[in-house]
Amino acid sequence: MAIPALILALLLLLFFTKVKIRIHFRHQHDADEFYIKFRAWFGILRYTITIPVSKSGEDSPVETAEDSDEDDDPERTNQVSWRELISNFDNQNELIEHVTGFYRVVRNFLGRVKVKKFEWHSVAGTGDAVYTAVLAGGCLGLKGSVFGLLSSYLHFTKLPSYSVTPDFGRMVFNTSLTCILQIQIGEAIFAAIKLLRYWNEEKAKIQDHIS
Repeated sequence: MAIPALILALLLLLFFTKVKIRIHFRHQHDADEFYIKFRAWFGILRYTITIPVSKSGEDSPVETAEDSDEDDDPERTNQVSWRELISNFDNQNELIEHVTGFYRVVRNFLGRVKVKKFEWHSVAGTGDAVYTAVLAGGCLGLKGSVFGLLSSYLHFTKLPSYSVTPDFGRMVFNTSLTCILQIQIGEAIFAAIKLLRYWNEEKAKIQDHIS
């Protein structure tokens, strides 16, 4: 009885565990930095993902239609992609209905994500005072729109901080973004289960429709 009780206690602990996710991106001159840090149990569990920032798209080959042989893959006949899912809807209303179902699950989960910190500061300049003022004003308005959109999906526990500082003497664009999120593992598991169930149901419907 002790082992099952211990396993149950560990599962409950995992379910209610809150994970803090720190996302940081910084671009300054030619130095870029992008990482995601996960932290739980007061820092006992830590994990960091460092994401390399590519300067060009040459290192990431793009597959063209001529090079792709996915249509010749016999295993593809047993798979249903989102492209096939959309192409097999009878009308636009049906498409909207399915997209709305997916959107509802995602939004319900995002509403439970707490944003503990969101800071986004930039320095922008074109070398010309007039254009610099226009650029800075446009970037500031864009940031305000982004935060307005995010606030309708995420739960901000603290007001976001953002700014655009104009540099009238040179051509420059530096930016630094730091975001700290908090999620509960149990809620993330439930959201993943709902999305998986939704996808399997839609895939089964399409397979029945095709057959």
